Amino acid sequence: MEQLTIEERQTIIRLKNVGLSYREIVKTVKVSVSTVFFTIKRHSETGGNSDRKRSGRPKVAHRTTVSTVKRRLGVAGLTGRVAARKALLTHQNKKKRLAWTMECCQWTTEDWKKILWTIHPSIHSLYTTLSSLGSALWYACSWLKVHPTAT
Repeated sequence: MEQLTIEERQTIIRLKNVGLSYREIVKTVKVSVSTVFFTIKRHSETGGNSDRKRSGRPKVAHRTTVSTVKRRLGVAGLTGRVAARKALLTHQNKKKRLAWTMECCQWTTEDWKKILWTIHPSIHSLYTTLSSLGSALWYACSWLKVHPTAT
């Protein structure tokens, strides 16, 4: 429960001095009977309304740094990363891909069987199966045969 303010304590004492009962004070101040009882008891013992000195280590407001937050999250097993940016294709890369595609247009089924197919993300990019890659190359080869000046 929250601690009473000094004004609330003074009100409780004033109402008791006027002659109100504990239950009437409870209805007026809107606190529990035990709170009223202990406030009046402490006032009669100490003669004041101020807060008592508390035992134990006082709470200190710490400045939280970014490194502290990262360290605490790391200890909890939570790590944050920013995805690496993928480099765009350069003109040279585009030329090499086109040359490879032109070379693959001449391949037979046996040539395609010698290729290591993988789904590793660094190797596998657009097509995930042999049939879809084959159809894409067929389309590229067909387009290049119809448009020979595009190379």
